[in-house]
Amino acid sequence: MDDLNQTMRSIAQGDAKAMNALALAQGPRLFHTAYRLMNDHGLAEDALQETFIRLWQKAPLWEEGRGSALSWIYKMLTNICLDMKRKNKHTFVADDAFIEAVSEPYHTDGMVKADFMSLKKIANTLPEQQKILLYLTYVEGFANKETAEIMNISVKNVEVRLSRLREQLRRDLHE
Repeated sequence: MDDLNQTMRSIAQGDAKAMNALALAQGPRLFHTAYRLMNDHGLAEDALQETFIRLWQKAPLWEEGRGSALSWIYKMLTNICLDMKRKNKHTFVADDAFIEAVSEPYHTDGMVKADFMSLKKIANTLPEQQKILLYLTYVEGFANKETAEIMNISVKNVEVRLSRLREQLRRDLHE
């Protein structure tokens, strides 16, 4: 994390090599997230490219004491994806990998394929913000604080939303 913060400080000072290093180091993970959010390879590439352009332009605005560089970058990427989705009328589709990660806390020996498919169907009916919250928390593995920074909500709000979502998923799965 300290290396990424140092890289961000260098980018803020116009260091193109630092920008290239960040793109090489974080690009695959950011693309994966963009692809999951956009469900389209081309749009994910566009979102990632736009993120790197904005990152280069806005790096001087990043404040190290206000959050991690990684959460700041993810917030930028997430907002770009959401903007593109609104313009293009795309929706986030919960695929098998997403459902596997989200369902992991609920796995029991009795969880069968039908439960998995039901959970996938339920997850795809959730509002975009709830799917993104689940994705950032369970798939990307962000802590609640980082998820809160990315989604521009309070940590308490993340905790409450996750609690409600888990309860809703449990309830809907057993109906």
